[in-house]
Amino acid sequence: MPRATSKGIERKITGNGEFSEQILSDLVAKGYKGHELLERFKEQGCAIRPAVRKLIEEADSFAKSGEGRIPMNELFGISQ
Repeated sequence: MPRATSKGIERKITGNGEFSEQILSDLVAKGYKGHELLERFKEQGCAIRPAVRKLIEEADSFAKSGEGRIPMNELFGISQ
């Protein structure tokens, strides 16, 4: 669960289970089978954590910079 710290929002990244189905589906669609499917699945699974970590770092940086700031009423479509 995310929590606020003095450095921003801290999130624990656990495994890649939420992406496993998408990875497997994509590899099967590309025609991988058997041992090659397993090897590609392991490779892709290992790449998820660094990619997610980078996305989180970029989002935190963007949020701290104030770039693209949108008023809450616009964000949620609330008329004043």
